[in-house]
Amino acid sequence: MYEDQALEIIGKDGGKKNDKAKLRYDLLPMDVIDKIVDILTYGAKKYEPNNWQGVEIERHYAALMRHLSKYKQGEEKDQESMKDHLAHALCDLVFVYWQELHKTRIYPECDEYWCRIKY
Repeated sequence: MYEDQALEIIGKDGGKKNDKAKLRYDLLPMDVIDKIVDILTYGAKKYEPNNWQGVEIERHYAALMRHLSKYKQGEEKDQESMKDHLAHALCDLVFVYWQELHKTRIYPECDEYWCRIKY
């Protein structure tokens, strides 16, 4: 996958670890992941764990756009949760992308746009 980015680590005792062609999770900003997990935890308490998987894709998209709009207008924190709008938006984007990857989009009714992209 990433053959040109081979990572060789030599430990303090001289041991080697070749991570050629492996995903580089060390590049992931864990503080941002923690913010997303905080939103997921909030949602699990408010609704139930993984409730988002049964929500229509357009509802996630609408929530994503509302959080981005509030952020763009200068509001950092969601008024209900008091958590960052951008963290909420990232979470909603994860939900939309998860439904796309798993082909599990839920459509309560068919409108022109969503029917066109429905699988």
